[in-house]
Amino acid sequence: MGLIEQWNIAEQRIKRAEQVRGNEIVAAAIFELRYAGRKIVDSIELVLNFDIGTNLDKRAAVLNFVADATEDCVKSKHDAIDAMLNFVTSWFDDIEKKVGPEQLQTIFPEYLKVLGLIAGIQERIAESRADRNRLRDAIYNRIDGEEYERILNLFVTMKNSQDRVTLIAQKNRDKARKEALWKYILLAAGLSGWVTLLIGQYRQSSFPFDANLFHEKAQGSQLKSGSNH
Repeated sequence: MGLIEQWNIAEQRIKRAEQVRGNEIVAAAIFELRYAGRKIVDSIELVLNFDIGTNLDKRAAVLNFVADATEDCVKSKHDAIDAMLNFVTSWFDDIEKKVGPEQLQTIFPEYLKVLGLIAGIQERIAESRADRNRLRDAIYNRIDGEEYERILNLFVTMKNSQDRVTLIAQKNRDKARKEALWKYILLAAGLSGWVTLLIGQYRQSSFPFDANLFHEKAQGSQLKSGSNH
């Protein structure tokens, strides 16, 4: 793709990334476009001041500026996608800490699949760093298609229902705590009953008391005392 097409795609991706991030500026991507703009201006200056049709050195310089500007636009596209992925991944982590992965998976069946998709994308990007432009650009173009839409759709759905989901998760946690408390109370009551029973059995076995036997011993003692007299 040429310079103009790469520039237009970069602008589009930056706008989409900023929408995902709540209109927060995607600085890295914008800086790359700024670098591209500087090189475009340099090339225009040469074209205006020299006859690049006959001056081969100036013509080569213009072509180099255009090639460099095109590469900067490609980098800008990549940075915009990176900014979106990093933001969404961080947001998913935060909501997972608040709600819990099991609850999220129950409410949003696509959740774990999308997390796996993001992990796969990041792995492919890491493997493609040896060829930043050709291989990585193909990967990012694929991300910007169906993969981006799948990730973005889940993010938008979860973000729009965040308050409701958080409330549901809080109610479930409160319910779980109450159930656990009742289990502890029942367990404590059961243990208390067993302890009481064991103490009673211990006392009976350690201190046996028979009223008839006690009475017979008392009478025997009185008889012995009388015979001595």
